[in-house]
Amino acid sequence: MDYFNELSKFKDVKVSCIIAAYNEERRISAVLKVVENFPFFDEIIVVNDGSQDLTSEMVKKFDVELIEHPKNRGKAAAVLTGVKKSSGKLLVFIDADLVGLTQENISKMMFLVLNGNYKMTILDRAGDRSAIWGWTNCARFFGGERCLWKKDFLKIGISKDNGYLMEIIMNLFYISNRMKIRNIYCDNLYTVHQYTKVGKVKGYWNYFKMSVKIVRRATIFGFFKQIKGIEDDHKYFREYRKLITRVSLNKYKNMKEKFKLLSRIKELNFRFNFDYQNWFDKVKVPNVSKLKAKGVKNYKKLKAKSNGLISSFSRLIKF
Repeated sequence: MDYFNELSKFKDVKVSCIIAAYNEERRISAVLKVVENFPFFDEIIVVNDGSQDLTSEMVKKFDVELIEHPKNRGKAAAVLTGVKKSSGKLLVFIDADLVGLTQENISKMMFLVLNGNYKMTILDRAGDRSAIWGWTNCARFFGGERCLWKKDFLKIGISKDNGYLMEIIMNLFYISNRMKIRNIYCDNLYTVHQYTKVGKVKGYWNYFKMSVKIVRRATIFGFFKQIKGIEDDHKYFREYRKLITRVSLNKYKNMKEKFKLLSRIKELNFRFNFDYQNWFDKVKVPNVSKLKAKGVKNYKKLKAKSNGLISSFSRLIKF
């Protein structure tokens, strides 16, 4: 699916992009080059949160709105300033230190909210999985790249003092109110870690302090709720990529096995909206209509089974 072109169906929805930045003079330009030329943003607001470097000077080179905090007040405070200034119905939060961000990443994040499938989407950055939280598969909870409706965000009650707890608070609010959240795995997306910005000792210490605060706020049960309540496509994305490679390289024994592989690829795409069209049309597929029907049938069976298990489990723990 071409998510970029699909967004034209929702051109009547005003979208505000908010970027909180602190000492990002070396990195923010790469992000702004992408968002400045993204035609579906009606406004781009950068909140410079008391940076001590030339972040503001770099931002002024782009056609965006710059808001200055005289002193560093923390990420949550910067985001709240941006939201207060924004006029869009749909909000897109993007971190200032991203590496590899594309318009396609943003398009998919927005499309899955605009089409009503999810109330909030979060980009799952490949680079986060090399950090400590990534080893536990918890990094996906804290992604700063998010798309959600402004009216929902205002109900959360985020405080300017929440700092890096903001993402966890948002997640738990959505889950408690049974609002669907989706992680979108991006194998191209990286961020600059704290130990790269400020050195290993201070960087790991900062991560440790953040981790303690997050665990205390979320609690073990809160983490369990996020594992169950936030849809994750990382494992399936890896399977999907392997299947594509296998089919593209003709690594199958016969047409029956090829059909089976393609059926699974179609099923994964139906569930997670993976982009397969660039190569799928080039592969000679027998009985395409039958393949599609089988993929949909398999998905519905899996979904029904999954919903039954989750429902039973929820009753037991009063989830």
